[in-house]
Amino acid sequence: ANSLRIAQSSRMISRAIFMSASNSSSPTRSSSPSGVRTAISDQVMDRAGHRDDFWHGLGHFVGLDVHDVGDYAASLPVGAVVTIEPGIYLSERAIGVRIEDEFLVTASGSENLSRAIPRTVEEIEAVMASR
Repeated sequence: ANSLRIAQSSRMISRAIFMSASNSSSPTRSSSPSGVRTAISDQVMDRAGHRDDFWHGLGHFVGLDVHDVGDYAASLPVGAVVTIEPGIYLSERAIGVRIEDEFLVTASGSENLSRAIPRTVEEIEAVMASR
């Protein structure tokens, strides 16, 4: 079995990203992709000291292209697939961490299509140790 341990500096960043992803609201029909970056996600990044290192939007449409076209100002239609993907990028240390979840917008809310994928530091290390 491989023994992979994520470096302490990356562990701290990964935990901030996980908290941001976990606290960001799931997209619903009343959401719009441009409004998906939430105040809660920004607060998590502020507390972690990495707000300036999170320089992209929190999500986008997924379809025929990974970054699919869509009306980013309109409410999400039932059947839309969008991402929630907070990330921190530290170019001076060559570290980048992002958690990307894919959500299907349903009539009653949304379904996390990527819920079974390891997300936390501990889950990722456990998967790597089992290989």
